[in-house]
Amino acid sequence: LEFRPTASPSLIKKTSSVKSVSVLEPLSQTYLKLPENSMLVLDVAQPFSTYLWQDGSQADTFLVDSDTVAYVTVFGVCDTVSDTIVVLVDAPASIQLPPDTSLCNQSDFTINASVSGSGILLWSDSTIGATSITVDQSGVYTLNVINGCGVFSDSIAVDLVFTPGSTLLPPDTVQCFDVPLLVQRPLNDSTQYFWQDSSSLEIFEVDSSMVLTLTALNNCGVTTDTMRITFNGEIKTELGEDTTVCDKDSIQLFGTDSLASYFWSTGDTTDTIWTTPDQDELYVVTVTLSQCQKVESKRVTASEAACPNINCSLEYSNVFTPNGDGINDRFVITSNCDVFSFDMAIYNRWGQLVDYSRNVSFGWDGYVNGEPASTGVYYFVVEYKDWVVVDADRQITRGSFTLMR
Repeated sequence: LEFRPTASPSLIKKTSSVKSVSVLEPLSQTYLKLPENSMLVLDVAQPFSTYLWQDGSQADTFLVDSDTVAYVTVFGVCDTVSDTIVVLVDAPASIQLPPDTSLCNQSDFTINASVSGSGILLWSDSTIGATSITVDQSGVYTLNVINGCGVFSDSIAVDLVFTPGSTLLPPDTVQCFDVPLLVQRPLNDSTQYFWQDSSSLEIFEVDSSMVLTLTALNNCGVTTDTMRITFNGEIKTELGEDTTVCDKDSIQLFGTDSLASYFWSTGDTTDTIWTTPDQDELYVVTVTLSQCQKVESKRVTASEAACPNINCSLEYSNVFTPNGDGINDRFVITSNCDVFSFDMAIYNRWGQLVDYSRNVSFGWDGYVNGEPASTGVYYFVVEYKDWVVVDADRQITRGSFTLMR
């Protein structure tokens, strides 16, 4: 007694012949594409079996070289099974795309392909199955046809070029800072750009007032644009940082540009103001210079704790001798304070004003209207203010001295 195996339900084993080329995998278990001019051997050999093909042949192999539906029945000792395979023969595909194309002022272009032979059509933009596509960007486009004979391709370069637009540069501008202005030209591979100095840099640096010119050139035309750049000059102020001052003090706030106009939050329109803050004050100034404007502010806090102890004293001689000997020729008052302002009036014994001075270091030389003053007693009145605390130490001092010759 001999036990024999049951025949496999999947019978056909594909064996390529001498002339066959690479065989694509079937799209299903029963479908196979075969390149043109190649042969395929279907082998169904089973032990202790007989065979019957669709054409009546009884060999254990079957040769395929054309479109065929191959069907075989295998008669085994224990059972009978059948299998089928569809074989299609492909020919090489032929593709022809238009020549490389450059178009002016056209938003899109339709690429029509001439294809002979069967296969799957796949474009480089992922379009499948179409013999034409419409493109709206410059680039290289490729069509692939895929069949049992391999992959067949053709490409076309499409350049969609537009006449350069009339606006190449930003609008006219005023530079309000003392730093160079960087102007960038458009970026377009199909267009050449030239500044007025014939350079083609992507960024042009401007450091003074000028009319900037940029020319764009491509296959479709030429365009020139200009940009007027005015350097206005940087606005500068010296308000400084926020500060705390004596609550009896005044403070000076000032700008530095006599050509600019000023508007303070106090309503003043001068470049410099004196102000006495009330507890906590925010001073804001708007400075305008030609076409530029700058706003700055300074907070001033008034505090009694910020007031220094002031103990100013005046020193002067009670006799002076304006005789030209270089010794004690002037009546001069000095102070141990940092004097901010000084007013001195000198009177004769009849109360007539004989001299007035705002210069603390000059004093009186003993002359009245170019004539020597007479010997005698004179009286003075001095008003002075310390620089540190302007209002807190405003003082008036009176006294007398003798002029001797």
